[in-house]
Amino acid sequence: MLTVRAMTEADAAAVSAIRVTGWKTAYAGIMPRSYLDRMTVEADALHRRHHFKRTREGTTNLVAVDTGGRVVG
Repeated sequence: MLTVRAMTEADAAAVSAIRVTGWKTAYAGIMPRSYLDRMTVEADALHRRHHFKRTREGTTNLVAVDTGGRVVG
């Protein structure tokens, strides 16, 4: 069973891991390999943390978590 909840800043690395892995899989052969190779979880997480801090009031980022509390989407 999955639960959807508001994202916290602590979720940034998990969200970034999903995002970067997804991009590298979904866009292989579509986006230049050099672009995808430059994508890192660490850089994306840093960007996501900055974005999270600047999110406007009234905007909620959501994550899906499994029964163990792990972010899966």
